[in-house]
Parts: sequence; structure tokens; C-alpha cells
Amino acid sequence: MNKAKKSGVHFLYADGDQPLREWSAGTDAEKDRKIALLEEENTRQSEEIDELIRENRQLRREGDGSP
Repeated sequence: MNKAKKSGVHFLYADGDQPLREWSAGTDAEKDRKIALLEEENTRQSEEIDELIRENRQLRREGDGSP
């Protein structure tokens, strides 16, 4: 999730381009649900990145002949 600040207003971005302006509307429960969904997506993406880093390191070791 990316953050941008403009004139003292914070916008949160999912997928890097679409601001979640609808957060200003809706109930607290709806906002909490949106936050939870974004946190789950963030966790999933972080796990995918960690796996790719591990795979990259393994491939580099194999390419270098290192154990």
C-alpha cells in the first residue's frame, strides 16, 4: 500500500494507482473490513516477495557453484 500526502490530506493507494477515497464514507465496520482486506493482501504479497527472494538466492548459489 502506497501513501501520498497532498495539502495535509493523506490518501492510501491499493494497487499503486487508485486512491481509496471511499474510506471517507461508510460505517466504521465497513472501513475496518476494507482495512482488514488490504492488510491480508499486503501480507500475501509480502509472503510472495519473500519466496521470490529465497528462490533468487538459491538460483544465485547454484549459478555460483556455492552450497
